[in-house]
Amino acid sequence: MTESKDNIFEYLKHFTDHKEETDRELIQIETRLEGRITEIKTDLKEDIMQVKTDLEKDIREVKTDLKDDIKDKVSGLRWFIGTTVATAAIIVPLILKYL
Repeated sequence: MTESKDNIFEYLKHFTDHKEETDRELIQIETRLEGRITEIKTDLKEDIMQVKTDLEKDIREVKTDLKDDIKDKVSGLRWFIGTTVATAAIIVPLILKYL
């Protein structure tokens, strides 16, 4: 009977030792995962900040380009209107004179 008890205790001790080893391994794995998660979060924050900076720069460039395009169009429109008015100022009196 004592031998059976010893066998049971030995089995349970082995099981307890194995459980403790498994617990240590799980803690190590969890620690590594937490470290990796922290690294990924840091990398993502840096990537997001870089994208934000790039977008702000691109938006400024687009705004500048649009302003320049608008200035060019307005300048061309002024030239067209000025030329049209000057031409009309010359042609209308000639038409009125010969009609």
